[in-house]
Amino acid sequence: MPNIGVSELEWVVTAYALTFAVLLLTGGKLGDLLGRRLIFTIGLVVFTASSLACGLSSSATELIAARAVQGVGLQATSVTPTSVKNEPCHSS
Repeated sequence: MPNIGVSELEWVVTAYALTFAVLLLTGGKLGDLLGRRLIFTIGLVVFTASSLACGLSSSATELIAARAVQGVGLQATSVTPTSVKNEPCHSS
């Protein structure tokens, strides 16, 4: 665990919340354009990979950057689950 001061700890939380909030509408629009399941899957992969990066971070800067990317992944997964669940299943 990196040695983190109060200022850096605030940035860990802020980077996560900021990227999540800023990209929330963009994630919904991308889901409409490219497909909700695809955006959900991409968001899940991004969130999982960035969670691993958070766990492996060795400095405050790495942790802040990984948390910002984690916010990107979270917004993609949070805007689509309800709409994916309500989509009709098309079997081929």
